Amino acid sequence: MKVTIADGMGTENEININKDKVSGEELLKQLGINLFEAMIIKNGEIVNENTILTSKDRVKVINVIHGG
Repeated sequence: MKVTIADGMGTENEININKDKVSGEELLKQLGINLFEAMIIKNGEIVNENTILTSKDRVKVINVIHGG
C-alpha cells in the first residue's frame, strides 16, 4: 500500500506499507505517529482511525501543526 506522508509545511514523502489492508489506527502505529497528531485522508476525504484502508485507496497522512 502506498501512503503519502505530509508534514503540514508543504513537504510530502511517499512510502510503501507491506500490507494490503489496515485500519487508520494500525497505520499510524506502524508509522510511529500519535493518533492525536495526524489526520488520515482516504480518497480525498478525512476519515477516522477505525476506517479500513486498502491498497486500492489513495491514502495520505497529514501531521497536524499545533502550538501557541
